[in-house]
Amino acid sequence: MSTTRVKKSSLPGAKLESGVHMVDIDQLKLTELLGQMKAEQSVLRGLAGGVAAGAIAAVVWALLTRITGYEMGWIAVGVGFFVGVAVRTLGRGVDLRFNVLGALLALLAVAGGKVLAMCMFVAQVRGLSGFEIFSQLPCSSMVTLLRDDFQLIDGLFYGLAIWAGWEYATRQMSQEELASVLHPMR
Repeated sequence: MSTTRVKKSSLPGAKLESGVHMVDIDQLKLTELLGQMKAEQSVLRGLAGGVAAGAIAAVVWALLTRITGYEMGWIAVGVGFFVGVAVRTLGRGVDLRFNVLGALLALLAVAGGKVLAMCMFVAQVRGLSGFEIFSQLPCSSMVTLLRDDFQLIDGLFYGLAIWAGWEYATRQMSQEELASVLHPMR
């Protein structure tokens, strides 16, 4: 066992030394727990959840933009959060690749929502469906639309969406799991 200092501990009776709780970590139990957590993770399920959440969030954001007539950049943060939570919930990942997946899918969802909103405005003028225009738009044209419409504030909201997708995409140890590997020092 190794001794580790933690600033706050929910373990009753942990020895307090200079304002810091002292606990022992059972390395064997920790290794077993991390192995079990890794065995439960699935990149494919995380990808499926993130893509589904990203598609839903992109459509909702585009519809809100179309209905209100305003692009509300702060919703991009919610899109990133929604995607990250979906990747975490379905993928149950603990590895860095889940953070990368959450961030990438959040960026794609925000960009997709922005392009879809533009398509909806064009569709209104032409009397068509925004989804119809979006589905016929080549990827290179989507990139051009995003590039030509880009403003500095977009970079801020894209960055926040990427951060949210990254931050919320991985599973953390629960209090019960943590307590199973920690023992207070007496």
